[in-house]
Amino acid sequence: MAWLFGLLLPVALMGAGVIAKKLISPSAEFDWPDAYLGPEFTLATATICAINYVDLERLDRRAEVAKEEAAQRLKEIDEEIAKGANINSPAIVQQKTKWAEKNDVQDELLKEYRHEKSGTFLCLMFAGFSYLGIGLAHRNWELHTDVSPELHRKRLLYLVVVSDVVGMLGMFIYLLGVKGIH
Repeated sequence: MAWLFGLLLPVALMGAGVIAKKLISPSAEFDWPDAYLGPEFTLATATICAINYVDLERLDRRAEVAKEEAAQRLKEIDEEIAKGANINSPAIVQQKTKWAEKNDVQDELLKEYRHEKSGTFLCLMFAGFSYLGIGLAHRNWELHTDVSPELHRKRLLYLVVVSDVVGMLGMFIYLLGVKGIH
């Protein structure tokens, strides 16, 4: 069910964006530029990715510090054993098990954070390049003053459908691929 949310959220945002653009638009009638949301979607995706990347970097650093602490504690326990501490002592066994488990947990967290960071970074790059591409295409298509019906249809197809879908694609990739909503 969560994957459905991941698919519907960008579509709901697009609907809200069209309504918001219409509300602030100076004309009372619907204009097709009110539905040109591709650039906004790419910027929203880039913002989400940048925030997530910074959060993951912070979590990664915390996990790294905790892993180093666990490794240090294991080393200290091994040194106690080397000095003649009873290896079968319940306290030693308990401490060694505790710190070994903590080390393993931090290892898994680091792998998870780093995997998600790489996906987030790729999604951020996709959003950035998509923004540039959509922006250039918008500029080129909006410069055409030819109002022939065929050019008008092509323009609407690109600026409303293709541009918005590419803009939403980054959000779909992030929500379903990177964050793993399933």
